[in-house]
Amino acid sequence: MIAWKAIQTATDNNALVPILGPDLADYILGGSHDIAQPLAAEQAIPVLPGQRPDPAAIAQAIQTKVARETLNKSVRDESLRRLEAGADRLSGTPTAEGSSEAKLLDTIVDSLSNDNAPFTILAGLNAKVFISCASDLLLKRFLRKAGKNPYEFTPDWRNEGNNGFDRLSAAAGALLDDFEALPNAAPADLIEAWIAKQSSANNPALIPIRALRHALLERLADAPGQSALTTVRQWREAFRQPPVDLDIRPWPIATPVLYYAFGKQVYSDSLVLTEDDFFDYLMQYARYDFMPPMVSDSLVAGSLLFVGFALDDWKFRILFRTIRRKGGSALHSARKYKHVGVQLDPNDYTPAEAARLKRLLRDYFKAANIDIYWGSSADFLRDLKSRMKKPAPRIAEAF
Repeated sequence: MIAWKAIQTATDNNALVPILGPDLADYILGGSHDIAQPLAAEQAIPVLPGQRPDPAAIAQAIQTKVARETLNKSVRDESLRRLEAGADRLSGTPTAEGSSEAKLLDTIVDSLSNDNAPFTILAGLNAKVFISCASDLLLKRFLRKAGKNPYEFTPDWRNEGNNGFDRLSAAAGALLDDFEALPNAAPADLIEAWIAKQSSANNPALIPIRALRHALLERLADAPGQSALTTVRQWREAFRQPPVDLDIRPWPIATPVLYYAFGKQVYSDSLVLTEDDFFDYLMQYARYDFMPPMVSDSLVAGSLLFVGFALDDWKFRILFRTIRRKGGSALHSARKYKHVGVQLDPNDYTPAEAARLKRLLRDYFKAANIDIYWGSSADFLRDLKSRMKKPAPRIAEAF
């Protein structure tokens, strides 16, 4: 039984943390297992009839045959094919050949204007932090459609200890200094010069810094009537004061943090794809805890909403164990919040196997203070929306 009242309380207190799995967009892009199938076929990786291919195992097998760059390109190409097919299906009109990813995303977001669409419901939640375990930009686009301007973070997990928030904060301060010194210069030129300077200085946090560049360029485009210097000052000030304590330090829902826990498609080196990647990711996290402070703290101080996962998924299991390592269980108990796991019914199993799996999951997650909702992500989110006591506050403007 889902603790709807606890979820409502967390939402009203801006303490809900949506954690989004790779299968949330299955009605648009197909599930992660569906995407793994053509990748296996392309490289002649055998998959038994009726077997659901494990994406990490398929990627591991592919990497034994080809270079990592080839694997990254195959994943990227298949993702774009899925994006184009989704745009065609939802719009009812074939997209122009060679349409950009941005155009395809716009088509999908415009086609899903229904208030009951899963991403629309999620984007409307009063959340300060969203954690995405997918690498696509769908959630970002729906957040922007809802009038929000997310701050994006992508971990540079391959490089030892390179994600220190102090490095990112110092780099953001250096960019503001450049804008202060040259207020009449073209903003894009200053930003590109800043990236070049960080690269030449071998700043180890370059992947997260590039993510900041994209976010700032979008922020500048969204405020054409405001001076670039003012926009950068506001961006820098918010970045300087992350919400370490979500109850004391304010963090506007109009500018939520969007954290790509397992990488972002535009930064191929950040992607966690193979079994080896997952093991390396775990070891690096155990040594360096590369999660930004505002994300890390929200995981142990908020109510977590897992949506779009199979609960035996690698990403869910690793992220869940990461949360438990942070000592979140005691905090959640003390604050009387609830974790919520969302799981699709295991239709690929026999009835006997499904019943056994449900018992195992319930027993395991009961100890971890997690409720199981047996149904689709879309059904769960629509149920959640119908139980909300009041709509999300209107966002007048985002700084």
